[in-house]
Amino acid sequence: NISFHNIKKYKIKNTLTILTLAIIVIFVRKDPYIMRKGIDWNQDIGCRELGFIFNKAKKIGESPYKLLNYNWALCSNGKWIWAEKLYNNGNKIEAKKIFLNALEEYPSLSERYLFFTTTYSCQKKYKKALYWARMGLFFTPENPIIPYNMGVLFARMGNADSSMYYFRKAIDVEPRFASAKTNIGVLFLNTGNCDSAIYYFKSAVSIDSTNWIYFKNLIAALQQCGKNEELIEKLDYAIEHFKNLSEIDMLKKLRRQIKNRAG
Repeated sequence: NISFHNIKKYKIKNTLTILTLAIIVIFVRKDPYIMRKGIDWNQDIGCRELGFIFNKAKKIGESPYKLLNYNWALCSNGKWIWAEKLYNNGNKIEAKKIFLNALEEYPSLSERYLFFTTTYSCQKKYKKALYWARMGLFFTPENPIIPYNMGVLFARMGNADSSMYYFRKAIDVEPRFASAKTNIGVLFLNTGNCDSAIYYFKSAVSIDSTNWIYFKNLIAALQQCGKNEELIEKLDYAIEHFKNLSEIDMLKKLRRQIKNRAG
């Protein structure tokens, strides 16, 4: 389970921590193996986690900010408010100085922009979500989840070019961000660019070969792009290593179909 208050100042040294913090993953539809028109998007930006937090706060009569240890949220006139005003007025150098000073006093400020981006995105208020995401990109550039979130938001809004840009930006910050790589693969596959799509899906799988979503995307791409020889190889691997999947019978059926066609 992902907890926002477990996200530190983003001075993250272990790349596995990045993957643990990533709260967004692109899923394919339930049966991708018979698809011919690309992979569908069905993103989740942590709405369940937020829903749980807000429901719990309501149940016990407590502030959700207090449950998250967001002491900055309980202060109505903090330095960060002034920093954000300066940022909006174009005085970014001074804004950054004031924010970093406030961050020393309130370390959980590093989570402020991710929290509001997620909150508004879950409410489908995408413009507000992007407003907070852009500030987060400026004030906390070390956090790869912010550009990643922006990539998902732009994908939801139908802007594939901007989506691609921000997924790549997330990878610039954290080169082993597997979720960003599989998302780029989805974008490429949806435009019919098989080689690039398969490259990014393979890259995601190489980072985490135990993640079924990444492997599932790769299988779907290999099938859609007619790479039957490699598809059979990956199906054999999946059937061997993902034995408890609900889709296991579908995988076996697909393997038989491909082999029968090959003669």
